[in-house]
Amino acid sequence: MFKKDINLSTLLKITILLIVISVTGLLTINSVIGGVIGFCVLTITAIFLVDFDVLHPYTWFSILFLLYSTSAPILMLIGETPESLYVHESLIVQWVAFSTFLIVLGPRQRKLSLSPGTLYGLKAISNFIFAFSIIISSISLLYIWMNGLGSKYDISLDNSIFSKLSFSYSFFILTYSIKLVYSIKLLEKLPYKLIVFSLSWGLLIIMISGDRDVFLRLLVVSFILINVLYINLSKLKLVILSSIMIFLVPLLHYIKNVGVSGSTKFTSNSNILIDVLSQEFDSASSNFMTLLENKNGWGFLWGETLWWDFKRVFLSSFPNITSTSPTVWFNNNFYPNIVEKGGGRGFSLVAEGYLNFGVFGSFLWFLLLGLFIRYLYKKAMNNILLLITYTLMIPIFMYTIRGDFSTLITFFLNHIGLPILIIYILKIFFERDKYIKNHQVLQ
Repeated sequence: MFKKDINLSTLLKITILLIVISVTGLLTINSVIGGVIGFCVLTITAIFLVDFDVLHPYTWFSILFLLYSTSAPILMLIGETPESLYVHESLIVQWVAFSTFLIVLGPRQRKLSLSPGTLYGLKAISNFIFAFSIIISSISLLYIWMNGLGSKYDISLDNSIFSKLSFSYSFFILTYSIKLVYSIKLLEKLPYKLIVFSLSWGLLIIMISGDRDVFLRLLVVSFILINVLYINLSKLKLVILSSIMIFLVPLLHYIKNVGVSGSTKFTSNSNILIDVLSQEFDSASSNFMTLLENKNGWGFLWGETLWWDFKRVFLSSFPNITSTSPTVWFNNNFYPNIVEKGGGRGFSLVAEGYLNFGVFGSFLWFLLLGLFIRYLYKKAMNNILLLITYTLMIPIFMYTIRGDFSTLITFFLNHIGLPILIIYILKIFFERDKYIKNHQVLQ
């Protein structure tokens, strides 16, 4: 009976979702303003259907995709940026991608069923790697500061090994997450000192190297894991804290400017909302419009970018193999002046799909993304390490929206998969060494 009730509830939610998708589709087809309103309604509906469950992708992904899809159109509507002739078409295609994602994923919520036993064997090795990653990153930050490397471009051009130690950040974030969950689940307390220290370390990294990624990932992981495993905040508090995190984007940009260049200018506009939309979230949709505006300069690639993604991730280190990516292709073709200066404007996952097969490609790309996130979400509910992995992946999915599939694969392998593998190898090594020593004592 209970299972039947769940099925009926899920069926009702799916029915509501399909009705709202149909209505918002009509709004989006009608006009640009209708498209923006449609995206807002569809996002609110998705969040409502899962009761603001922060672990469910309907909550976090919908908010992110709303921001990335509508920021550029909103800035155009209010006259902050020149209007594109393709703004309406871009909204329609992004609505197709978003609707596909929601349908594939489904509104079904899953309950956590976690056994903390896995964490027991990770305490010692996590503490060791956490401390070691701080030492390594300290050496790197000290070198960057002493040599005045004021941007990611300067750091990438530097040939010293000391400027190439940012891999330690991934180990720092992963072991922080393990230590956080260990304290909450096994010690039943919130590790305030650990949280404050780690977030402060993330701010220091921003001020010295200009890299906001570490702090943002720490913030997202802390927010979600603490809410899910410890506090269970009310919906009002979740809305307030989520809004604060979004508005932190221009503040982090200010902190970066203060630390790296010494600038004390807080915002580039008198309206902080415009800064939020323009400094981070307008890139994906504006890049897609740029691609549409230059249709005559390129032809459909019929899936070739997937081969680019594969080569970039798995074959780029081999000699005599040249690799590119949809993001590199886009910036080289449309923003060569920025590329010459060591910069770039990212790309768009919707645009990558469109570049291959048109609207069908955007549909296909988000069908694949929805299936992957659905699988990861399902597995995370029953395994504490997979829950940590899933939570760590959320910022990576954010970067993927304004990147391409190689962004997803590269970040997953380098920033999560490899650190977890190394931790497990070291865990096995230490446990084996401990077993041998105990066995010798018994003999």
